[in-house]
Amino acid sequence: MKIRLAFVILSLLLLAHGAICQQRPKVTGLSHLGVYTTDPAKSERFYVHDLGAMKGPDPENSAGVRYSFSATQFIEVLPMPPG
Repeated sequence: MKIRLAFVILSLLLLAHGAICQQRPKVTGLSHLGVYTTDPAKSERFYVHDLGAMKGPDPENSAGVRYSFSATQFIEVLPMPPG
C-alpha cells in the first residue's frame, strides 16, 4: 500500500513539474478592453485628453462608447450596471 501511495505521489509531482515547465506563447498585442465607469465625463477626459484616443460610438452597445487608439485597438467604456 505504501509503495502504491508513493508511486501516485511521485506521478503527480512529475505531472505538475511538466505543466510548470511548459513553454507558453508570448502576448504580442491587445485588441480591445472593456471597462465600466460611474463618471462618463471623467472617462472621456482621461481617454481623449490624457491618452489621445478618438471617441466613437459603440456598435455593440448603444449605452457604451469606444475610445480608439488605432484601427485595431480600442477601449469600450460602459456605464456601471446597477448594484
